Amino acid sequence: MPASVTSSASGGSGASSYVDSIADLPGAGKNPADDKDQEDSSWERSHGLCDDIFGAVYLAQTPHERELSVKKGVASSLIQSTQLLFLILSPYAGLFAPDENLWVYKYFSWVLVKIPVMEVKSYTVYVALTYVALGLVLLLMGLFGWMAFAIKNDEQERRKYRKVLNLVRPAAGLLFLVFPVAIMDLLSGVFTCDWAHLDNPVALLWPDVGSCFEGQHKIHAAVAAVTFVLYAVVSIMMGVGTCEQNPASVHMSSSPNLDVRCKITSLKVLLVLAASQLTSQHKLQAALCMVMSSWAFVMNFRQAPYYRKQTTSLHCGLWLGMSYLAALGLAGAVLVDRGEPEDAVKLRLTWWAGVLIMPVGISGIIASRLRQQLLTRDLARLAAAPVGAKLHKIVPLQGRWHVELLARCVREGRDIDKGSFCQESLDLAETVLAYGAARYGREEPFMLTLQASFSIFVHRDTAMARMQLQQVDRDKAGLLLAYAQFCCGEYLKASKDAAGQGGMLDLASFVEFARNYRSAVRAHRAALLTQRSFWRVLLKERVKYDDLEECLAALGKAELKATAVYRRVLERYPSNAKLLKAYAKFLEEVAHDPWRANRYYSEAERQGSSDGAMNLASMIKTMEAAGSSRGHAAAALQVDEAQDGICIINSAGIMMTTNV
Repeated sequence: MPASVTSSASGGSGASSYVDSIADLPGAGKNPADDKDQEDSSWERSHGLCDDIFGAVYLAQTPHERELSVKKGVASSLIQSTQLLFLILSPYAGLFAPDENLWVYKYFSWVLVKIPVMEVKSYTVYVALTYVALGLVLLLMGLFGWMAFAIKNDEQERRKYRKVLNLVRPAAGLLFLVFPVAIMDLLSGVFTCDWAHLDNPVALLWPDVGSCFEGQHKIHAAVAAVTFVLYAVVSIMMGVGTCEQNPASVHMSSSPNLDVRCKITSLKVLLVLAASQLTSQHKLQAALCMVMSSWAFVMNFRQAPYYRKQTTSLHCGLWLGMSYLAALGLAGAVLVDRGEPEDAVKLRLTWWAGVLIMPVGISGIIASRLRQQLLTRDLARLAAAPVGAKLHKIVPLQGRWHVELLARCVREGRDIDKGSFCQESLDLAETVLAYGAARYGREEPFMLTLQASFSIFVHRDTAMARMQLQQVDRDKAGLLLAYAQFCCGEYLKASKDAAGQGGMLDLASFVEFARNYRSAVRAHRAALLTQRSFWRVLLKERVKYDDLEECLAALGKAELKATAVYRRVLERYPSNAKLLKAYAKFLEEVAHDPWRANRYYSEAERQGSSDGAMNLASMIKTMEAAGSSRGHAAAALQVDEAQDGICIINSAGIMMTTNV
């Protein structure tokens, strides 16, 4: 068998004959789902609303987030941490009484936008900022949604809107990723009321307004609440969108754990609501803040969600410090209820917060580093394990996330500039993946996605990655894992391997193409069989309306499914003449769109001619390398394109192109 197979129009006429005889294939009367060749394929899944949302979220992310410098990553993390600390220390939360003349407060309180805005003491300005925030959120959501739809599956359109994307992406990053706590705190200030008295809650930040349920403030509060919900949802999606499955990532905040990232971002939203809306009920406010901060600390501490160990440790220190501040606030609320002066209690608690916040944070960092060493302590034993050893006794796994964490050993000893990996670390990571697959199942969606990410970013084996992603059952994967698979698929689309460009396919890529092509033809055949059933119903003497309606519904469903399958396969092989002809045949006979079919026929002919010329050049180079000098080889070697006429004819005897 040859080492390479051509993805050219050599099978172009075969596509037509194959599709022409679809209805006459053996077993054509059976349900196509009963065929032995009906292996599950991701190409047969419909392109639903989730994929459209995934596309918009993916488009909003800066390509290759790992390229973001470490300095910018550190600055972003510090700004977000400062926002969280000032959220509880702020005088508007009511738990502490910070000295506003202190240099720390003066120089860093601006990160919580509400503090400088409230100094203006203008209700009109505050409400105007709320409407500005609503406009920005709607504008960015609309832009990314529109561009995701406009440039979907079209690389030319993507290049066309590149400048717009380069302007909008940083703005979205600042709004939704760098200042999420500050913006949500600002929005929540409009509907911050005395919820302890639901019959007539008073606006706490603006006593002159009166009741929250009367006058124009009721409208402004409703707009702010809607904006808050929209902003929170988009922030959660953007936070999940920043996760990447690249084990070699050098980005400061890179994390492959979408589940933890989603939960922590959601906890930030709830933390803002508790800190801003329960200012009249300090015990409940402090208790909720302490519970949510502790929960975030436990998730970071337990699963170490970030690739960089330093980032995980810093986040653990931050959340432990937040828990400490909330615990102080709860203690102060209890003391005030017992009759102690509120101002004196707040001043004392503020002093304790300033004195012990750093030691508490450092203790969280140290505890996190010890925990990470504990999680990976068995890697050395795993590397030294003999063949056939019982790995579950050497490395007891705590969950699927533990497999991913252990597989990060591939990052040890890598050369970032050259993109190469240490062979020992790579072998150890492969052992971990094999162990995880044996422990949780080779068809488990998480394990397949993890293996696909290694195939893409570590082994650079896109064919294997596509095969692994196609085996994933998205119905069992869940939304977060489905987004990870979507990102891997988008990266594969952008990869410039020869198989996707209509050049030479190696054997593995050819097998993959044949599998995807069969998926498209199966959907095509199912549509034709449904069409045949429809005409059989019409041939009866008496046609029931219910039967006709059922056939029409089945026909429309089969056509939509086949269209989705063809489009997805064409995304992968946009210049394959055989596939283009099959789709043109589908448009002509099933979709009844001869104009579009003619365009695809023309494109197939054009691709076929270019592939034929490429095959001729490849044949000549091969014969030159072999030193052929007799027969057809000698004749081919003597061809001079400038002097001789060249005519390329396909297997159907149709003249494709000439150089005359």
